Amino acid sequence: MKKKIIITLLIISPIVIFAFEVFYPKSKIAPPQALVGAWETVAETRVGKLRISFNLYEDGTVEGAVGDATMQDAYFKRNRGWLFRSLGWATDYIIVGDLNGSVTSEVQCGRFWIVGHFDEKGIRADIDCAECWQDGKKRDPFGAGSLNYTRVEQP
Repeated sequence: MKKKIIITLLIISPIVIFAFEVFYPKSKIAPPQALVGAWETVAETRVGKLRISFNLYEDGTVEGAVGDATMQDAYFKRNRGWLFRSLGWATDYIIVGDLNGSVTSEVQCGRFWIVGHFDEKGIRADIDCAECWQDGKKRDPFGAGSLNYTRVEQP
């Protein structure tokens, strides 16, 4: 009986830990001070060149645009839990949010995320999206990887 309990725990524990790491909601956090400010890049995607620009505020709130769409309810947070990050299975941070309006004149997407390396050296990250539509039909999401975001000086 004791052996069955131990085997069951050995099987179930990794599943529970994995589910917790992947699905546990994480709220917005304050970013490192070196990342606070305005950032931009241009991404080559399947829907064309897109200018991505955003302001990252001290409280973790993010405002900006992806192409012609504005970021809505966007925020900075930890990406996954401590276990995945320590194993190198996830980056430390991510920006997530909704998109309001069309990304291009033909494509509209509902959600976006910027994931990669956020540190004192800057931001080197991918962008991707979901819930994309073109001509009233669902379309594959677009994405662009290995983007270097440049700090924009505020006037």
